Amino acid sequence: MKNAIIICLSAIVFLASCSKDETPTPTPQTTIQKLQHKWNLVSINDIQYLGSSTTQIDTIISYGLPGDYMDFRTDNFAYVRIAGDYDTLSYSFLNDTKILFAGDTLTINQLTTSDLKLTYYGRETNPVNNYDNVITLNR
Repeated sequence: MKNAIIICLSAIVFLASCSKDETPTPTPQTTIQKLQHKWNLVSINDIQYLGSSTTQIDTIISYGLPGDYMDFRTDNFAYVRIAGDYDTLSYSFLNDTKILFAGDTLTINQLTTSDLKLTYYGRETNPVNNYDNVITLNR
């Protein structure tokens, strides 16, 4: 009888220890969830093209200081520090590749968990004097 009890207890312990180790698959983040973070400013480049060209660069002016950032919050405001100046700017999503940022349409060129690149294509509003504003951020 003692042997039967020991065998039963051993079987229960063995079966209890054989539970499945399933790791839940994480839900993919939406574009909004990926964007809504505090991002460190790497650079803002104002690219001026020669005349109506979209490939021949005339000048590039870069902005930004160490410690500058853009913090996209869930309240549809971005709290920014650029070149030492603080501002609060509204933003909203137009689709997965475009946001309306402070009244301007920006294209999301890259958005990962660690990198964000936004471009304002000035050539769309002024085809004679082409320019782009490229904002590069990371986390």
